[in-house]
Amino acid sequence: MRISVKNFKRIIICFIFCLNGFIVLKAQDTLLTLDKAIQMGLANNFGIKISQSVAQIAANNVTRGNAGLEPNLNFTTNLTPSSGYLNQEYSSNTSVNKPFYGNVYNSGLQGSYILYNGRINHLEFSKLGELKNLAGLNVRTNIEQVVYDIMRSYYNIIRQQELYNALKEQLNYYEERARLAKSRLDIGSGNRLDVLQTQSDLQIQKTQLLRQQQLIDVGKTQLYQLMILKSVFNYVFNDTLVSNSYNLIELQANAHANNIQNEVLKTQEAVSYIVLQQVEGLRKPTISFNPTFLIGRTDNNAGLTLVNQNATLAANFNLSLPIYDGKNISRQISNAKINLGTFKTQKEQLAYNLDENLHLQYQYFINAKAILNSEEENLVVARQSIEIAMERFRLSRSTILELNTFQQVYENGLSRLVAAKYDAKIAEIELLRLSGALSPK
Repeated sequence: MRISVKNFKRIIICFIFCLNGFIVLKAQDTLLTLDKAIQMGLANNFGIKISQSVAQIAANNVTRGNAGLEPNLNFTTNLTPSSGYLNQEYSSNTSVNKPFYGNVYNSGLQGSYILYNGRINHLEFSKLGELKNLAGLNVRTNIEQVVYDIMRSYYNIIRQQELYNALKEQLNYYEERARLAKSRLDIGSGNRLDVLQTQSDLQIQKTQLLRQQQLIDVGKTQLYQLMILKSVFNYVFNDTLVSNSYNLIELQANAHANNIQNEVLKTQEAVSYIVLQQVEGLRKPTISFNPTFLIGRTDNNAGLTLVNQNATLAANFNLSLPIYDGKNISRQISNAKINLGTFKTQKEQLAYNLDENLHLQYQYFINAKAILNSEEENLVVARQSIEIAMERFRLSRSTILELNTFQQVYENGLSRLVAAKYDAKIAEIELLRLSGALSPK
């Protein structure tokens, strides 16, 4: 079967289209965004899984039965066989002398229910709910820490990549400088020392580029460890260190409303208040109701009573009231009040620290962005200067020493610019953490 040229072209075009689609799909699959890194890290983190299990147990504990609000009903049964030898003499001058055997059987239902105990059980049910909330906050705390660590690690890789790109850009200048030095030597306007110097600087720059690549690889490995990846993947990172803008008043309002440590203290204070109420309830009477239904049977082949059967329905009401306990209840109430006051003080301290830390971090963020703007302006001037210096060197109007000076200024400017971007981004992440924006509800 022969294929026409037209059909052959169609096959080639279709193959190229499919190949390009595969390459694009592969590139998309290997692209690691920040959201994807966080999602994978949260799904795999061992600490989060453990805290979620603890939270599930705390949720399972929130039942009326666990708080003692439901009655208890037990079924009991027992069988006691016996045997022996009976020797009895009666006043009627009769006697019994023979072996005997017998069975004693009891079975029934026994219940208990607390009618009143100072609402201690109701308070216990409320406390179990607060402990459930506290366990959930612990999960959120672990989530926030994982998100925080992944964000810092992720943007560290972006920083190292930008430094790598800066080194590559500088490498172009070193290569051009080496080429110009050799051209000047060839036409007789240069010297061999400049050629050797430029070649040496070029090799040093290539070495720095390799070291920078190693820093990128180390950063990726650290991020993979935070994501709990079982093997190292060659993910591609395509992001920037651009920072957003924020309002200090809004950040402070969000911090007091959403900060996890603030919510933890609120929940702990609620638990402490419930404990205080429970201890105060110990001074009140306890009334319990205990119904019983029993069936019994006794078998005996010797004696006057051969069979004895009975069925009993009884109810017991029990009242207990503490009169004197060596002032232990008073001591427990005093300690509970002190503990409650401690949580209130910690809340006030946290509120103060949140405002101060946010204000300080916000100022650092604003300063970091101001430094970033200044470094961007400085880099524009440095880039223009090195372009002019390269042109003067090409025209043999400047020396290698003068070119080195401008090149060093440009290199430092690139490094400072990347550092300023990274500092502003880290300050932004810290602001988000303080305001409680890194943890889901």
